[in-house]
Amino acid sequence: MPSWVDYGKLRVSYGVVGNSPEIYNAPMSYTQGSASGYIYNTVGSKLGNDSIRPETTHEWEFGLEGKFFKNRAGFELSYYRKRIVDQILNLTTPQSSGGSSVLMNVGELSNQGIEFSAYGTLIETRDWRFDLSGNVAWNANKVVKLADGMDVLEHLNMDDSGAAYLRSYVGQKMGDIYAYAPKTDANGNHIIDDDPTSETYGFEVLTDEMVKVGNAMPDLIGGFALSLGYKRVTLDANFNFQIGGDVFNMPYQYYMH
Repeated sequence: MPSWVDYGKLRVSYGVVGNSPEIYNAPMSYTQGSASGYIYNTVGSKLGNDSIRPETTHEWEFGLEGKFFKNRAGFELSYYRKRIVDQILNLTTPQSSGGSSVLMNVGELSNQGIEFSAYGTLIETRDWRFDLSGNVAWNANKVVKLADGMDVLEHLNMDDSGAAYLRSYVGQKMGDIYAYAPKTDANGNHIIDDDPTSETYGFEVLTDEMVKVGNAMPDLIGGFALSLGYKRVTLDANFNFQIGGDVFNMPYQYYMH
């Protein structure tokens, strides 16, 4: 190897990891109270599930690492592909079931992504030292299949009234946001209700069915860090960024409609 190369490593790994639900979440626990001389039992808003199975993650990972110039610079590149079987999630349920959510094995999901990080010491003298490092990560996930009788994962009813939902469908990414959106004409202009007898007169006309308006999962995340040292004094600064990932602004929805 050239003299400026200090270290190099190519790695391949495969692992299977089990994951159980959080402690005390699977059993159904009751709370006892009294009112007007009567004793009653209640359960919390999150329902347990005594038939829950541990989820398992099967993962392949390929990596490349290197260090150079007497360890003053280096990098790490990784590619992973994982499959999560019997993933455990809390799913929203109608209040008539006795709670607002229930613990379930929802099905199988897949993830694949790339992670890259690098660092370097740009200045190194008797008194001064300046280090720079950064990382970036990309991940793509997909719902492969769901439990019998399920065609969609409903993660969140955003205002408990059915105006917007966070959902995941089979064959698609997790975290799609569904809501009623403004209707548009052939030119892309929003349609305004011009019927004086209508309750929505003067407001934008919304779609008859919910449509996908975004996805909560980011396309890319990362960050970088600076470290400047003078003798025994060090100043550190960290910056993080995210590209993609929609946020549903509930107050804005009601202010505008």
